[in-house]
Amino acid sequence: MEKLRRTALAPSTLNTYQAGIKRYLNFCSTHHLKPLPGTKQTMALFVTELSMALQPKTIQVYISAVSYLHHANGHKSPATNNPVIKLLLQGVERSMPAAHLKPKRLPITNKMLGQMLSRLDRDHRSAHDRLMLKAAITLGFFGLLRVSEFTVANQHGLNPERNLTIEDITMLKESMVVTIKRSKTDQRGEGCQIHIGQTHNKCCPHLAMQRYLGQMTQSAGKPLFQFKSGKALTSRALRLVLHHLIRKSGYNKKLYNTHSLRIGAATAAARSGLTPEAIKNLGRWRSEAYKVYTRHPLTRPSDSAIIALAQ
Repeated sequence: MEKLRRTALAPSTLNTYQAGIKRYLNFCSTHHLKPLPGTKQTMALFVTELSMALQPKTIQVYISAVSYLHHANGHKSPATNNPVIKLLLQGVERSMPAAHLKPKRLPITNKMLGQMLSRLDRDHRSAHDRLMLKAAITLGFFGLLRVSEFTVANQHGLNPERNLTIEDITMLKESMVVTIKRSKTDQRGEGCQIHIGQTHNKCCPHLAMQRYLGQMTQSAGKPLFQFKSGKALTSRALRLVLHHLIRKSGYNKKLYNTHSLRIGAATAAARSGLTPEAIKNLGRWRSEAYKVYTRHPLTRPSDSAIIALAQ
């Protein structure tokens, strides 16, 4: 496990992988099988055992964890090009009762975003909190940000070397520059800058940020997004706010979460004509996961807000 800690993985991913690796090593020990390098037969038996208690999505994560363990130790993964595992996963999917399948996360569309922000304008919260939440939500959407890039994990986990602060926002006349110091795909902290232009409508992230910064009094080194109470905006707090606004806008909140902002922007970008390669660069995806949101783009929408992504 020491070798895993020296590799560039996000803490949350590493924790999940460690759980899968621990289960794999225990499985091999129980059945007297060699874990490294494991064989395709061993991997198939491991997946069969997992299928008796875990959801298909969790099984796939554990398979990735075992593959990572092999690669980190200089071995080829027994899961690579393994048709037996593919068939096993398909069988698990078919046998899983529909009641136990979690609904697929849906993207927040431009239309939804506008409705949610209108609801936020009429919300009972303080003017400060409404401005802060509007700036955070539009930044997350138009910046294709991961929720961990603009919120904090909890009130005790504030880290100015990772969390977004006021110093990371540069406001220009018609755009703003956001400096992301560290992210899931940048564990070494090399950083990157994201340019977000004006949209000239009620969803404009530039205007929302300008208004929020105009009434801020916080000191340097603190998280950018803070409630009037002084508490930082956590990922959990943002999820609760989004669910509230989604429900008030007439949608099923169970079908959406904080990631719906990021995938919503990717979907809207595809519908606006951006190429998959451009969307991958904008969202800083390393994997091919972004392709799920760029397939079969519909006709170009009348709302041109998402065009700011290309500026």
